[in-house]
Amino acid sequence: MKSKTDQKKLKSGPEKDPRGRKPKKGVLRRPRLHIPEDLQAKFDAYTPEELSALMGMALRTLTPTSTLGAETSTILLPESSPHRTRTVCWVSQSGPTIQLSFPEKLEPFRVLITSLNFSWNGTLGVWERDCPMDRQADVMASTAHNILQAGFRVGLRHTGVQDMVVRGAFNSENPCRVTVVTRGPRKNYFSLSWPKNKDLYDKAMRITAAKYADGSVLVPPEHHLEVEDFAEMHGFSFSPAARAVADQFREVLEQALLVQSPKAARKHLEAQQEVNGVDPSLLDD
Repeated sequence: MKSKTDQKKLKSGPEKDPRGRKPKKGVLRRPRLHIPEDLQAKFDAYTPEELSALMGMALRTLTPTSTLGAETSTILLPESSPHRTRTVCWVSQSGPTIQLSFPEKLEPFRVLITSLNFSWNGTLGVWERDCPMDRQADVMASTAHNILQAGFRVGLRHTGVQDMVVRGAFNSENPCRVTVVTRGPRKNYFSLSWPKNKDLYDKAMRITAAKYADGSVLVPPEHHLEVEDFAEMHGFSFSPAARAVADQFREVLEQALLVQSPKAARKHLEAQQEVNGVDPSLLDD
């Protein structure tokens, strides 16, 4: 037995949009944004243009789930035999960080992983390294490939990465990279990093104004020519952001203004006045 309210709904048909708009067939509505209360005031302070720019930045840094693939638990065995150990190195991802779980202490494994820019996190008990989210699938697949080639077993958590490793369909990473500092007092500085088995510290520190911090050598952007020469000499690759900073600063320098000393400026003015037929002694000081 339907209530009077239900009967009224049946007679009046489907509910209308509260804003009075008719839904269009075949048009997908974009999901509404749900902003936490503690961020609401900050969100309201942005203009629509600024919000659009922020959304674009966020979308460029996020990795769609389909890139990594669905969650799985698959073990890959190295072709070489016998295997170095029965212990499996599990490759996973947590936000912007790639993590390797390998509970056994083996020096060959440590040497391999540190050469791939991983460092030990004693709190979590894992090897980890940060990586831009748009490159995580490639880096995870490349890391798994290198571990397999060294004779260790690999466990993977994503079907997409598993497929990339099996087919060899990934972009191998150059461990010697020039990236950019994205926050803090040294924002937009170049960051030079390389595997720990390469001895490049002294050479990198010869770059003008170079500073060592957090395992990398940092260089101000105005010395981009020296950084580019160093990168070419030692086989470093530039990240897109680092290349953009170098190009941007090159344009800034091209538009720089030459400021003369007062004495030089006066001599220049006197020369111009003589050309124009004016006695320099009549000029004001």
